[in-house]
Amino acid sequence: MSTSLGSNLSELDRLLLELNAVQHNPPGFPADEANS
Repeated sequence: MSTSLGSNLSELDRLLLELNAVQHNPPGFPADEANS
């Protein structure tokens, strides 16, 4: 069970990092497509 939990946590971590990158994107970045 701990193994599946670990993989889920790593997946959530990666998604959070992606969200951070999208939120701090430079102007002109196609963020509209990512938000929809």
